[in-house]
Amino acid sequence: MVVKKNKFLKLKMYGKKKIIILSIFFISLILISFFENLDMNHFLILNDQNNINDKDYQSVLLKTQDLAADNTFSGIGAAWNVSHWANRTDFDLPISFGNGSADMAYMDLGSGWEGYQLKGIIKDLYDTRNWINGTFHEGPDDGIDDCPEDDSDDVLNWTYNFYDNITNINAMSGNYFNSTSDPSGTGNDCLELQIEKSGVNTYDNNDRCWWNSSFKIPRGKVISGDLYLSVNPYTVDDLANVFNLEIYINNEFIYGIGLYTIKLIAEGQNWVDLIISLENFLDNSKIFPNPINNTNMNITVQLKTLTDVPSSVGTKMGAVERILFDNVSLVLQTEIKPELLGLKMNNLPVSNIDWGKGTVEQISTWNTTLVEVKFNSTEVRPSEMGGYDVEFKTDINLFVQKMNTDSNYEPNFVGTNFEVINDSSVKWQCYARISVPTGYEETNMTIKIPEDVKITWISNAENPNTNILEYCDNSTQGLLRVSNFSETPDGFWWVKGESPNYCSDLNIYNNATGSWILNNKFLSGQYINITGKIVSPILDISGYIGNTTARLSLRFPNGTIWTAENQIKQVNDNGMIYFNPIMIPNDNPNYEVGEYEAIITWNNSYSSFDLNETGIIYKNFRVIHHSKLEPDQGMYFIENIVDDNVINIKVSYNDLIDNTAIENALVYTNFSGETHYFSEISPGFYLLEFNASKANAGNNTLAIHANSTYYLNKVINITVDVVKETLLTVENEFFTIPWNQNFTVRFNYTEKNNPEIGINATGDISIDWLGEYNLIQTIEGQYELTCNTSAYDALTLQSFIISIDKYKFESQSVLIIVQLTELASSLKLFINNNQINYSDTVQVEVIESINITVYYRDNVSNKHLSNATVNLLGIGRLNETNNQYNITIDANELGQGITALSILAQFTNYQPQLINFFIEVIEKATDLQLFLNSEVKTLDPVFNFTIGEILNITVKYVEQFGTYIPNATLQLIGEGILENLTRDDVLEQHYIFLDKEDLKIGVNLFTVVARATNYQIKTINPIITLNRIRTLINITSQINAEPGDDITLEVVLNDFDFGGTIKNATVTYIWAYGQGELEEMDNTGIYEIVLENVPEGVFTITISAFKGVEYDFESNEITLIVSSPVVQPEPDLSWLIYILVGGIAGLVMVFTLYQTHYKYPLMVRKIRKLRRNIKKGKKAKPTQDITSREDLVKAHLESNVETIQLKKKTKTE
Repeated sequence: MVVKKNKFLKLKMYGKKKIIILSIFFISLILISFFENLDMNHFLILNDQNNINDKDYQSVLLKTQDLAADNTFSGIGAAWNVSHWANRTDFDLPISFGNGSADMAYMDLGSGWEGYQLKGIIKDLYDTRNWINGTFHEGPDDGIDDCPEDDSDDVLNWTYNFYDNITNINAMSGNYFNSTSDPSGTGNDCLELQIEKSGVNTYDNNDRCWWNSSFKIPRGKVISGDLYLSVNPYTVDDLANVFNLEIYINNEFIYGIGLYTIKLIAEGQNWVDLIISLENFLDNSKIFPNPINNTNMNITVQLKTLTDVPSSVGTKMGAVERILFDNVSLVLQTEIKPELLGLKMNNLPVSNIDWGKGTVEQISTWNTTLVEVKFNSTEVRPSEMGGYDVEFKTDINLFVQKMNTDSNYEPNFVGTNFEVINDSSVKWQCYARISVPTGYEETNMTIKIPEDVKITWISNAENPNTNILEYCDNSTQGLLRVSNFSETPDGFWWVKGESPNYCSDLNIYNNATGSWILNNKFLSGQYINITGKIVSPILDISGYIGNTTARLSLRFPNGTIWTAENQIKQVNDNGMIYFNPIMIPNDNPNYEVGEYEAIITWNNSYSSFDLNETGIIYKNFRVIHHSKLEPDQGMYFIENIVDDNVINIKVSYNDLIDNTAIENALVYTNFSGETHYFSEISPGFYLLEFNASKANAGNNTLAIHANSTYYLNKVINITVDVVKETLLTVENEFFTIPWNQNFTVRFNYTEKNNPEIGINATGDISIDWLGEYNLIQTIEGQYELTCNTSAYDALTLQSFIISIDKYKFESQSVLIIVQLTELASSLKLFINNNQINYSDTVQVEVIESINITVYYRDNVSNKHLSNATVNLLGIGRLNETNNQYNITIDANELGQGITALSILAQFTNYQPQLINFFIEVIEKATDLQLFLNSEVKTLDPVFNFTIGEILNITVKYVEQFGTYIPNATLQLIGEGILENLTRDDVLEQHYIFLDKEDLKIGVNLFTVVARATNYQIKTINPIITLNRIRTLINITSQINAEPGDDITLEVVLNDFDFGGTIKNATVTYIWAYGQGELEEMDNTGIYEIVLENVPEGVFTITISAFKGVEYDFESNEITLIVSSPVVQPEPDLSWLIYILVGGIAGLVMVFTLYQTHYKYPLMVRKIRKLRRNIKKGKKAKPTQDITSREDLVKAHLESNVETIQLKKKTKTE
C-alpha cells in the first residue's frame, strides 16, 4: 500500500496538473477506506510537500540502516571526516647543469593528496670553471717583435718580466701577437717568451723571462683542477732541452718541460695542447688555501735555462730560443655558496648556509601527480672566461595533506558503521585509511566525530588488535588527533566509539476487553497497539526531534520481518511516537504462532542532515493459536494387544487452521496411578510405548492430554484391548544328521508370565517338513517331533518352521535347521607293518621292498568297507584281502631320495579319506675300522713311528651290523700318495705297508676312502708322524786343568731309539780359541781330540754332531776351568773362588737359559728349536711328549709352515 502511494506522490511531483488533481482524489479515497493508516498517510503527504526536492525520507532511512535477525540494528552514519598530513624527503638527489640551463627533480605527489610546502637543502655545491683570461684577444699588437720587447701594456691582466744572470748579457722579450701577426701563421692570439744568445754564444744558468697574471677566486675548498695551455716551439734548437718551460701558481712550481721535448711532441713548429693535472697540489695550502675565499693568486708561465751553456755548445745553437703560448686556462672545481651563483629553486633564491651548502623553502599548492622542482643559476659570465658547470646534491622535503570523508574500506562508501542492541549504547566504528604515497611519512591525522560519541578504541593497521588510544589526543570533544605513527602505518586504522541509545520506551497494548491495556499475550484475530519514546541523555535535540521519524518493525517467530505492517511515524516534539493498531492474523499468509518482537528504530537524518544519532528498542509479545489432537490413523480403539507387550500409541498435535505440527508440546496420560509422557518422534507426532502388562484384560481407556505454550490445550481418549502372551521354547534349533537317519525336536508352548503352565495346542500346530515325521504331546504344553531325512539329499542344508496359532493366545513360530551329512569313515596306513600318520616320512634302503597296507572302515561300527576304491595315487590300486587293502613296491622303483605319495579311499555314502606320506630311499649304512701296526685306531687315528720302522695300515669296511662288504674298493690318499689297499677276503680286511720312503719327516695327513655299490661311502683320516732317531751326546760336563796342560775331549754318541753307539758321524767343537773336528776311535762311536797348552781361564766348549737327516742331535757343552795352583802356605781358599765363579757362572747360565729357553712354554721352546735346526739345514726330530691329537696336529702344521717358508727361500736363492 505504501509503495502505491509513493507512486502516486511521484506522479504528483512530476505529472501535469490533471494528473495531480486525480492523484489527490484517489489518495483521499484510500484515506477514507483505510482509516487506520490516517496518521501515516497524513505524514507522508506533509513530508512530500515540505521536501519535494529532497530524497524521500523512507528511501534515506532504508539505505542507511539495517536490522539483523538477532535485532542488532546497524547501518551507515554520517562520515567522520579524516584529514592527513605527511611529508616526503628525497635525499641526495643529483643536480647538474651548465650556465644558461637548468636541471629538474620530480616528486610523486600521490593520488588525492595536495602539496602545500616544499623545502630544499643544498649539499656539496660545486662549480667547475676557468679562472684565467688566457685567450689574449686584446686586439691589434704594436707590430714590433724585436728583442728585447715588453708588451705588458698591450695585454690585460698579464705582465711580462725577465731576469738575466750577470755573467753574460742575454737579451729577452715578451711580445704579444694578435691573430694577424702570429709568427706561426695559424691565426692565434698569443704571447711570446724569447731568450737570445750572448755575444760570445753563451747562455747563463737561471736566465729566465716570464708572463704573470694575478686573480682572485671567491670560492671554498678546491675539489679538483687542471691547467690547460697551447704552446708552439717556434724557434727551438735541437740542443734546446737546456731550456725549460715552467708553470708556477702562487710562486709554487707546478710543471716543467724541455723545449726540445715540446718540439718533438709538436713535430716541429706546430701548436700542441698541454694538460697539467693539479691533483697532487690540491692539499698544498700555499697553492690552494682552504677555503680560498678571494685569496690573491697568481700564475706564471716562464722560459728558463737549466744550466750554463758554454760557447763551444752555443756556437752550434741558433741565435734565439723562442716559444709561443696561448689559451691558458686554470679550470677548478670548487665549493661555492649558492648566492654567489644566483642559485634558484622554482625561481626562489637559495640562501647561503656555508661553502657548498644552502637552503630554500616554498609555500604553494601542488595538485598534479608529479611535483616539479627546477634548479638554475642567474650568474652571467664573460664569454672570454668560458662557461661553467654546476653540480650538487639536494634533499627535497615535500609536505602534503589529504582531507576527505573516505573513512571506510568498502568501495564508494562514505560514512561510518554503527551497531546497537536493546538497552545498550550505540557502537560506532570506522576505518580511517592511511595510504601514504611511496616515499612519504604520515605525520598527523585528525578525525572529526559527532559530539555525543566517545572514542574507545583506535588501532593501526600493523597491530589491529592493540588499542593505542592512550597515545592520541582525545581531549577535544568531537575531535581525535593522532601523531604517533610507526614506520609502516599504511592500511586501515580501526576507530571505535560509543554514543547513547536514543530509544528509551516501548509499550504494547491489547484491546481484548474493549479498552487498551498493557499486555504481551494475544490470540490470533485480536488487535495490538504500540507506542515509543525518543530521549537524548547528553545533547539537546528539542530543536529538531519533531522533524525526525521512527520505524516500527514486527518480527515473526521464524525471524522474518512482517513487512506488510512496517510503519514509519513522525516523532512529536516530546519525543513520543504513536503507531497504528494492527490485527493479529487468523489465516495465512501471515498466520504465525510464537514469540513476536516489536522493534522501534530511530535516527536523526532528515532533509539534508546525515545520520549521527540513532537507537533501537524492542520487546517480545506472544501469539497463540487454536489446536487439535488426534490419534494416528484415527485409531481410537487398539485391539488384540498381548499382555506384557509394549505397543506404540501415536498421536498428532497440530494447528487447527493450517495443520502446522506443534512441536515440543507436553503430551501425557494418567494410567494405573502413574503419569506416562509421550516423546516427540517427528514434528507434531508423539509416541508412548505402552506396556500392556499393567493393563487389565479387555478394554482399557487412556485420557491423553496435550499442552503447548503457544496453543490451546486438548484432550482425547484411546481404548486398548489386551490378550495373553505366550512362550515357544525349543531344546535344539540346529541338527547335523547323517543321511537316512531320524532326529527328534522337543519344544514347549506355555504362558509367558507363568511358564510352568503349558498350553494344549495340538490342533493348532503346523509343520512344513517334507519328509516323514510324527508329533506327540507328552504332557500338556510339551511336544516331541520325530523326523526322517530320507526325503532329502545328503550334503544339503534344510530348514522348516513350527507354527502355533491358538485363539486368545499369542501366535508363535520357530525355525529349525538341519544339516545332512555323509556317513563317517576312518583310514589307517601301515608300511612294513609300522603304522604311519599323515605327512610322516619313512626311510627304506635302496634294495628293500615296501609293503603298504590300508584299513578302510566305518567310523561308528568299525566294520571293514568292502569293495571300496583305494588308490596309491600315481602308482596303482590297492588289492583287497583279508579285510584290508595292500600293495608292495620295490624301493628301486622310487629311486634314491624323498618321494611324496598319497592314498585315496572312497566308498559310496561314506566320507572319502586321504593320507599323504613320504618315502625316503637311502643307501645301506656302513662302518670303517682302522688298525695301525695292529693297534686299533678307529676313534683316535693318530700314530707315531720312527725312521727305520715299517707302518702297516689295515682297514675293515663292514655293514652297519659288522658284516664284511666284498668287492669294495679302498684307497689311501695323501701328499704324493694315491694307492689302493690290498683286499684280503679271507681276513675280511684291506691293508697297505708304508716306510720312510713313502713318508716325510713330521706329520703326514691321509684319507682312507671306502666304496661299494649301494653302500654308503665311508672315510677315515689317519694322522701319521714320522720321527727322526733320537740321540745322546755323552760328555764330561766339566774339566779342571792348569795353565799349559793338554786336555783330551772325549765324546760318545748313543742311539736312543735302537741302542748302541753311532759310528761314522761328524763331531765338532768350538770354543774361545778356535774350532775343530773330533776323530772317531777305531769305528767305535767314540770321538776324541786333544787341546794343547790351554790358557788360564774358564771356557765353554760346545760339542755338535751330525749324521744325515735320520738322526736328531742336540748340542752339548763342556765347562773348562784352567787355573794356577796355590803356592802360598796360607789356607787354600781357591775353593771359595771356584764356588763364587761357579755360582756366578751358574746364575749366568740359569738366567741365560731362562731368558733364551725356559721362560717360553714347552711348545714354543720346541718351535724355536725347530727353527734353529732348519737354519742349520737339519731336519727336526718329532717331540715325544704329545699329550693329545690336537697338539700333534698343531705342531705338525707349524712345522709345515716353517718347512714351506724354508723351501720358498731356498728356491728364491
